[in-house]
Amino acid sequence: MNRNYTTNLDLNYKKQQQVIKEICNELNLVVFYPDYHADKKDNNTVMIYTHESNEYNNKLPKDANNDQYKDYVCFLENTDLNGMFSLSYMNHGKIDLRGYNTEKEKIKDFISQKLEEYNNK
Repeated sequence: MNRNYTTNLDLNYKKQQQVIKEICNELNLVVFYPDYHADKKDNNTVMIYTHESNEYNNKLPKDANNDQYKDYVCFLENTDLNGMFSLSYMNHGKIDLRGYNTEKEKIKDFISQKLEEYNNK
């Protein structure tokens, strides 16, 4: 690696990921980072599972069909209204993360709503 080249994670990214982990701990959920998370064409995709679904999915063989996996509660990705990458929004602008220290409340409201929908299936 070139000693003149440095890479730093965006502070907003770090904060958002920490908030997601905190919320999932509070709601007894599991954060899952797919192997393509933050890859060149990915928008920081994160999936949220119940512990039961996560354990079940982890026991499936690597070559399992997608329809064999248990559903996630919700997913999160950094995209704006137009589906473009933006650390100021999540899920095509459904979650507006702009504003002073409002990320946790907004993300928690979204995850809580999706958890309620998941539980009512």
